[in-house]
Amino acid sequence: MNKIIVIAAVVDTQCLTLYTPEGDMHVLLQGDPRVPIIVKKLQPVLTGPGTSMEIDLDEMNPIPVTKEPEEKPESALNQFAEFEKQSGVAKFFKVAKTALKKFFGASEPEPEKPVEIIAPMEMGEVKTFSLASTMAEVEQAADENYALSAEPEAVVKPISGTPMSSIDEVMANAKAIPASSEDFAMTVEEEKTHDVVAVVEKDDGSVGLVPHAHKLATQVAHATKTGNNKGMNALLKRLAEMPTSRTHSVEDLLKFLERGDLPITDDGRIVFYKILRKKTGTFGYVDCHTGRVQQGANVEVRMAESLVDPNRRNECSNGLHVARRQYLSSFSGDVCFLGSLAPEDVVAVPDYDANKMRVCAYQLHFLLSAEDFQHVKADRPFTADMEIAKKLAIILAGNQPPITHMVTIGSSKGGDLTITKIGEEEAVEEVDLSTVEAVASIEEKPNLQPRVEKPKVEVKLDAEKVDPTAIAKAEKTKAVVDKVPGTPREKIAAILAEGPLDAERARRIYSIKKAAKKGFHKLGVDAKTEKKIEALLSPWK
Repeated sequence: MNKIIVIAAVVDTQCLTLYTPEGDMHVLLQGDPRVPIIVKKLQPVLTGPGTSMEIDLDEMNPIPVTKEPEEKPESALNQFAEFEKQSGVAKFFKVAKTALKKFFGASEPEPEKPVEIIAPMEMGEVKTFSLASTMAEVEQAADENYALSAEPEAVVKPISGTPMSSIDEVMANAKAIPASSEDFAMTVEEEKTHDVVAVVEKDDGSVGLVPHAHKLATQVAHATKTGNNKGMNALLKRLAEMPTSRTHSVEDLLKFLERGDLPITDDGRIVFYKILRKKTGTFGYVDCHTGRVQQGANVEVRMAESLVDPNRRNECSNGLHVARRQYLSSFSGDVCFLGSLAPEDVVAVPDYDANKMRVCAYQLHFLLSAEDFQHVKADRPFTADMEIAKKLAIILAGNQPPITHMVTIGSSKGGDLTITKIGEEEAVEEVDLSTVEAVASIEEKPNLQPRVEKPKVEVKLDAEKVDPTAIAKAEKTKAVVDKVPGTPREKIAAILAEGPLDAERARRIYSIKKAAKKGFHKLGVDAKTEKKIEALLSPWK
């Protein structure tokens, strides 16, 4: 056992530092499997001065456990095959990663999968400590067996100039499995050794290869469901045209899109959110980081690609930053815009957070209403009756007002700014949303894994002792919950209306959520209340 009392903790890009009441420091490098476990336990407890928690560093070391396979929706298995029929420009194959390297080439050998990287943060009351002591702790941690391996996956080089007619022969040599085959579905184990690639017919009749295409499952499913494949066809063509030197950016973009909630525009552009601050100037808004880059609706912001940091390991660095909805809750600002960008302008996605990325250019189209901004900032999917859904529909069809100004950044940190008018300087008329058909967000991520039968539960004779008090408390909580009438959403609302949130009410709400098998936001619980519930449940879980 290696128990310590923690009064503060600091996570940076290199390590997690734990502080004790005696002033001792314990340093764990980013990549140590204990780091995410410890952070998750400390977050709800170390909320300020005077808070502390005892942890056992040895117990935090995770032991591999064979998890019960999850049931996977069968409806997702044929999405790629269905899209092929509608598309006409792309074919999808499951290919062994070793075959990809052999037939298409790879820039470097594939390393082991990187472990989870935790975003920088502070918890508890952080005091000033000796720099020399801190460095000594870091060096000691580096000598342990938990060193981080954050190398990117092997980069698959796209096929260049191969005729579409010869692709069947190439794929036969690679022993590729087409999307129409029952064997196209991948098990969890196969995901480690196989990849889904898209073979795309370009306008000149040759083909391009887009690796890691399984990360587009959400967008493929949406295109298939709506019957509109324009955006996906255009996106795949644009990705296939990107040169070998930028394949790393293709992988990063697919990582960003994997859990995205916004469809692709008809011309293959990526839609994103951009938070800005209000400031008197040409357009009335500036970026949140430097406060120098002026921008607003109908404005394109651009900087040289050489000024954008391509290093995935740097979470905050030079470049233009854009985000998807999941990132907004952790970012402060006054307003939020809907914008779009070209896939070829993506430079890097940070290793620790695929919810944002660095690019060298983007366009801003619509300012969200204050109500819509707060809704998406709470990480809730928007619905068809919201204004944002109609603005998104306009962007997807390419019917947004034209770009009127170009803002060019000439040096780092928003320096050497140049604002150029594009075309005639005329006020852009307000867009009429009354006749626009709304577009819904895309939420569910399809997967390629086949349905797996659940194994029989093995009865263990050496099971842990049962606490009768805990069982009685749980039964009492269940009985109280069952007496509350209505739907799960109504039950939770009734409990919240009873009075201030306490541990007993938090347990009742959690029991309803667990039984309903839905997220808190779908049951009407806002982000602030959810955090309170999690904090109250921490000692109970």
